[in-house]
Amino acid sequence: MNKIIETNGLVKKYKKTTVVNQLNLSVEEGDIYGFLGPNGAGKTTTIRMLLGLIKPTAGEIQIFGKSLAKHRVQILSQVGSLVEYPSYYGNLTGYENLEAIHQLLRMKDKRKIDEVLTIVGLTKAKDKLVKHYSLGMKQRLGIGLALLNSPKLLILDEPTNGLDPAGIQEIRELIKDLPSSYGITVMISSHLLSEVDQMANKVGIIHEGQFIFQDHIQELRKKSTGNISMRVNDPHLARTILHKDGLNVSLNGKNELMIHEHEDSKIAYIADKLIRQQLAVYRIQEEKRSLEDIFLEITHKGGEVS
Repeated sequence: MNKIIETNGLVKKYKKTTVVNQLNLSVEEGDIYGFLGPNGAGKTTTIRMLLGLIKPTAGEIQIFGKSLAKHRVQILSQVGSLVEYPSYYGNLTGYENLEAIHQLLRMKDKRKIDEVLTIVGLTKAKDKLVKHYSLGMKQRLGIGLALLNSPKLLILDEPTNGLDPAGIQEIRELIKDLPSSYGITVMISSHLLSEVDQMANKVGIIHEGQFIFQDHIQELRKKSTGNISMRVNDPHLARTILHKDGLNVSLNGKNELMIHEHEDSKIAYIADKLIRQQLAVYRIQEEKRSLEDIFLEITHKGGEVS
């Protein structure tokens, strides 16, 4: 796959404070890349560097295989962005807002405005004053403004921030459709893994300016594999029996057996063995860590996923 964004040793310092530290970012064509981290982790600073709004202290940024430092205008003409809250004219309609940007970009074909309205689902509201839009509609209009120049890359900074569940769902469905339907690679920053999990195929997690995870989201999901807990009438005896059989088990704080095996056949074997030893098995259940739990764990530790 073609690399759309690639950074090498990206650093941003403000006086003695290092906000972004040796960041090696990799976004491939067709990705929905979730850029995650707690507030203050360096996400927005990184995005501002990618958009040429601030200069890196050190390191290199390549977008579409070209150096941003050397080809800034050419690159950014193919990039759409929404950083923080969208800018719009409240006393103009949705259509008129898009028309204003259309003229600023010196675009000739006005059919692009209607196309964008369709993409962001605002065709029916195009003649409504934007000051009467809901927050979700304003956010969709902001994304529409970013799509007006037919970008190859769309960078969104916290696009669901402050939205209600319905608005979040609208933005999520819109973003998910962009790579497959319009060939647009998307980079989306967020501090909520649960949100990104429903959109992204690749995730980078940043903490205190450094990457602590970057890979396909399936690799992160594998980390959520939990343990099997088993409630029996005599957990200490059960543990002794299973240890003699070479099985990896322990007791938790609830005095339940924790079975560190995941194959169905192993669980069935353990249950059958305990029953044959005249022990009563009351309950067997899987205890999985959510992706959000993993995210909180690794960002609090500031280290790799365990």
